[in-house]
Amino acid sequence: DAFEKTKTNPRWTKDRDHLRTTLVLERLTGLPAPERNIAGVPLVRNGNQREPLARHHYECLTGHVVRECGFVSDNELPIGCSPDGYIGDFEGLVSIKCPPPANHLYALQKMREWRDLQKTVDGIAATAIMKSHVEVIPEEYRYQIRHEMYVTGASWLDYLSYDPNFPEQLRAVIVRVVRADFDFDNYEGLVREFLAEVDAEHELILGLAA
Repeated sequence: DAFEKTKTNPRWTKDRDHLRTTLVLERLTGLPAPERNIAGVPLVRNGNQREPLARHHYECLTGHVVRECGFVSDNELPIGCSPDGYIGDFEGLVSIKCPPPANHLYALQKMREWRDLQKTVDGIAATAIMKSHVEVIPEEYRYQIRHEMYVTGASWLDYLSYDPNFPEQLRAVIVRVVRADFDFDNYEGLVREFLAEVDAEHELILGLAA
């Protein structure tokens, strides 16, 4: 279909993009493209198995010693998180993702886009399209990163996307996030508002037993 559909058909574009990505991945990794799994279970299992390898790769690249921990509770509010690893006395965190090859390729493409945007045009940085390097990170992970930094008070967090099947220089994408990248005062307000709703719902349900 990628070759036979007319360019006026939206499906032609989607199939062609998918085929192009598949062939690029096969060339980069030397492996056949994985079969799609709607449930995603094999992908998650594979990602979990690769996490120790990714952590070691990160340590070799950065020189940081990553320590693992369990659930970390907030000192004041009834919330917490489970970071993939921390550095020092929680000065820094690392968020490790071992995604499917297509997702890692996307991270590489976004990083290239960000670097290209840093080139100046007539002396003005071309950052209009991508406002921050944080946009290299998929949106669903940004919420997790913000929460982990809020709970732990970490000054920075390194987001790591890792795939050992890519060429050595392309196996890791590391994006450094700092506290200034998020509005934590606003986030604390959102957290407290949500917890107030939880308290109200809890009292309402308890009232049913009266």
